[in-house]
Formats: sequence, structure tokens, C-alpha cells
Amino acid sequence: MTENKELFPMFSFGIKKLGLTVGFLWTAIVLGSLYVDVKTRQEFTKELAIKEAKTHFHKDQAIRLWANSHGGVYVPETERTPANPYLEGRVEERDITTPRGKHYTLMNPAYLLRQLTADFSKEYGITGHLTSLKLLNPDNEPDDWERKALESFEKGVRQTMEFTHIGDKPYLRLMEPLFIKPSCLKCHSHQGYEIGDVRGGISISLPMKNALAEERKEILVQVYSHGAIWMFGIIGLAIGSINLQRQTVKRQAVEKERARLAAAIEQAVEAVIITDLDGTIQYVNPAMETITGYTREETIGKKTSILKSGKHDQAYYKDLWDTINQGKIWKGTFINKKKDGSMYDDETTITPIINASGEPISFVAVKRDVTSEMMLARAREYFTNVTSHELRTPIHKIQLMEHLLGDIKDHENAPKNLEKFCSILAEVRCSLDHILFETDLLTKLSLTQQEKSFSNIYLYQNLKSAIETTRMTIKKEGRKVVLHEDIEGMPVDTMILGDQKMLEIAFANLLSNAVKFTPDGKSIFVKAYKEGESAGIKIVDEGVGVPKEELQNIFEPYFSAENILLYAGGQYKFKAGGIGLGLTIARMIIDYHKGKLIITSEGKGQGTQVQLTFPVTKLS
Repeated sequence: MTENKELFPMFSFGIKKLGLTVGFLWTAIVLGSLYVDVKTRQEFTKELAIKEAKTHFHKDQAIRLWANSHGGVYVPETERTPANPYLEGRVEERDITTPRGKHYTLMNPAYLLRQLTADFSKEYGITGHLTSLKLLNPDNEPDDWERKALESFEKGVRQTMEFTHIGDKPYLRLMEPLFIKPSCLKCHSHQGYEIGDVRGGISISLPMKNALAEERKEILVQVYSHGAIWMFGIIGLAIGSINLQRQTVKRQAVEKERARLAAAIEQAVEAVIITDLDGTIQYVNPAMETITGYTREETIGKKTSILKSGKHDQAYYKDLWDTINQGKIWKGTFINKKKDGSMYDDETTITPIINASGEPISFVAVKRDVTSEMMLARAREYFTNVTSHELRTPIHKIQLMEHLLGDIKDHENAPKNLEKFCSILAEVRCSLDHILFETDLLTKLSLTQQEKSFSNIYLYQNLKSAIETTRMTIKKEGRKVVLHEDIEGMPVDTMILGDQKMLEIAFANLLSNAVKFTPDGKSIFVKAYKEGESAGIKIVDEGVGVPKEELQNIFEPYFSAENILLYAGGQYKFKAGGIGLGLTIARMIIDYHKGKLIITSEGKGQGTQVQLTFPVTKLS
């Protein structure tokens, strides 16, 4: 239970940690997507600007080449377009007059491009500049960026492009070289150029302000859209985490209930067996091992028939199977057999486990060892028939005493009869006391469910005392039975937890039973030893033995190997009668002390062996 309480917050923390991890992963994915989209848009802006700049470059180049192919262009000479002073004396027919007297001047390609740039750069925002490291016109002086580009052209570079600033405004600048062609020598031969030399270059300056503004708008849209997507994802993740946590709470509650049920089954006093439809065992709890002696490994996969004693006919089992196969609960009592071969009474309830279709899929059997209760019930039933006969002996003796008392007055030997009267009276009291004591003890052991007032008991001393008492009684009764002992194998400090008075009664009953069924001239051997955490006692007699068919009945209340109605009572007389509770009580006492009592015999005339084992306690 404590483990479950500790596990639940840990599991809840695990869900929160998982939610945070997924949240971080989702954020990273959204940010990554936004980064890719922003970079894509920026690259698109650059590509678009480059295309536009190249278009303008190619336009200027086309105009220059066109003008160059025609040797220049004559235009009316005006104040806005005066004659080019840098062509004077170098170009024939720089100025011409039409027959009508209108004056025209020659515009070379550089002059033409310069005027186009001056007239239309403000309108379109794009400027072109024809420049060179060897100038004719100082107005064509290159700036620093153009100068570096022109110098690179001299080294073989064929294009220079850069996103930069002019002043504080963003621009894309593009420049390509101009090479000397034959038509160029008309104006530039005096500068020492040869065909194929780099004359200069045309630069394009494309303003990026509007393009970047448009780019920022679209990036802002991407930021908002990705933010919305991220928010929806986080909300969905939060809802999912809450639902998962709720489901986990429910599942944990179910698991806790299952764990509680499993613990209850594992710790139950009653045996619990789960089988399939064929009766093959799939699960047993520890109580099953305790009651039957079979370990879990020895039962799983086996049929429940391993417990059969042969005491029930087929009709009994047929009724059971017919009931549970119909999905009904069966209740009944078995006489089953433990692993050691001993019989026990088993009160059983078998419940079918039903599937959704209403069909059994397995069976659960709850079994309770009711041997003591059944013994008591049978004892009570048998008490009237047996004890009533047993009580006749002391009653007859009481009648005899009454007769003797009547003769006391008439006989001279009254003192002698009086002594005999006292002896008979003592026997009557002992007989009645013994009957009543054993009956009361049987009832007490049958109804007691747990150990009371147990203490540490030295087993060696108790056994030794019982042996000595038995020897004295054998001698007193005039029996010729020899009682041998070999108990040095048990350390004198061997202790068990129990009730000393009960153990004395158990030892006395077992030893007296051996004496009663051992003929004079034969022997009884008692051996004691300690092995590991167990203490053992063996009582072996050379007596009349027990027929194998009667071994399973020897612990029944009031069962006797002889017809108790034909023999007078006596605790040590050969084949003496009694009410048949000695072995019953002895076994119940041993069971009460969590020990084992097993009686074996090879058959009639082969003697009997009693084996006792007890769990020992450690010295504190």
C-alpha cells in the first residue's frame, strides 16, 4: 500500500515531465518551421532583387551596345544636352548641322547612359553607372565599392554582387566589366587600350527598402501564423496531458484495487485456486501451499484431481461440473488428500468467471480447511453413542459401591471393604475427569482460530519428562513394555513457541497409545533430533500395527483400532478402550503449534511409526 502511494506521485510527475518534453519538442518544431519559412522568404527577396538588378544591367548593356554599334547617337544640341567636350578633337563630326540649320551633337554610349540614369533613376529608384579606372569624364569617378570591383575585374573576376548600404539605405549592388571592342577605339584609342582589355564596368544599384518592407510584412504573417499553430498545439497538448493524467488516475485507482485484491488473495487464510475450463490449475495462493503441502510449482499446470482422496463417487463430481459449466456457483465439502497422504475436510466454493457472452472462461475455487470443525461435528454426533457406553463402566462401579456400602454394616471386615470402596471411587473420578477433559479440549482446539498465551518452551525437557512419566505409569500398571530413548540428537536448548500444557497432553497421548498397542515383551523407541530450523521426534513401536485401509481414519474423533464397546477403559492396558480422542487431540495440538504429525504402518502386526516435526524458535 505504501509503495502504491509513493508510486502515484512519481508516475504523475512522469506525465508532467513527458508533457513538458513534448511541449519543448513542439516549440522546437514550430520555431524550426518558422526559421525555414523566414529564410525561404529572405532568399526569395534576394533572388527577386538579383533578377531585377540583372534585368536593368542587361537593359543598360543593350542600350550601350546598340549605341556603340551605331557609333553613337546624334541628338539636338540643347542646354540639357550640350556637346560632349571630351570628344572634341578626338571624334570627327562630333557636331553636325542639318540642311535646315538645326544643330546636332554626338552622344557616345557613356554619355547616353549617364543621361538616361540621371533622368530616370529618381522615377524608378534604380541607378546605373558607367565607370572606369581610366576616366575621360571626371563625373564618372567610381566610388569605393565600384573601385574594388574594377580592380577585381583586372584580376579576372567577371561579376561582383553584394547586399550592402549606400549611406543608411539598403541596396543590392551589381557590377560587370566592359571590354574594349573595335568600335570603342573611336573614343578611347588615345588611352592606350587594346581590343579585349577591361575598359571599365557598369554598376547597378537597386534600392531594397520596398522589397525588405514587403519581406517584413510576409515574415510577420508567418510569425503570427506559426504562433497560432504553436498555441493550438500547446493547448491541445495541455488538454491531452490533462486527459492522460485523468486516465492515469483512474488506471492507478484500478491498479491499486487490483493490487489490494491480489494482496488480499495472497494473504488470505483460505486457499484460492484459479483453473481453466478443464480444471488445470493456473494460480494458487500461499494458503493453498500451507493447507495441502503442495508448492506452487508442484500445482501450476496440474489438474485439481491431485487432491482427490477417492472418498467421493463420480456422481458427486458430475453434479459439480454440471453446475459450474452452466455458470452457476457450486458449494460443497470434499474429503481431500494432502501431499503427505493425510486426509482433510475441505469446504469449497467454486465460482465461474463469465465473459461478455455469458460463458464461463475459467473457475475460481475458495477452499477452507474445516477438518477441526468437521471433527467436532462428528465428535458431537458420535458422543451420544460412544461416551454413553464408556460412562457405563464408572456408573457400574458406582452401583457396586452402593452395594458395598450396604454390606458395610453386615460384615466384620468393614475396614477392608471401605478401602476398596475408596479405590473404586478414585477410579470413577479419574475416568469421568478424563472423558470430560478430552471432550472439552477437543472443543477448545476446534474453535480456537489463533495462538493464545504462547511462550518459548524447551522441547527437550518436555519430551524427557513425558518419557519418564510414561515409564513410571508402565511400571505402575504392571506392563512389561520396554521404553528406549535416543534424544541426545536434540540440543537441550531447542525451543518452540507453544502451550506447555497442551504439548504435555499430546506427548502423553502418543506415548500411551504406543504402550496400549504394544504387547508385553516388546519395545518402544523414542528418538529426537534437530535439523536446520526444525525439530523432530520419532516414536516407533513393535505393536500390533494398523491395517493400511484404516490409516486414513486414525485421526477421526472416537475412532479406535479395537471395538471400544468390548474393552474396559484404561490408558496403558493392552488394547484398552477409551473414547477414541487421543490421536485426534494429539494431531490438533500439533497442528495448533504449526507442526506436523504423520503416522505410518506397514500393516497389521508390523508396528507403528509416529513422526513429529516442529518449527523451532531462535535464541534471542
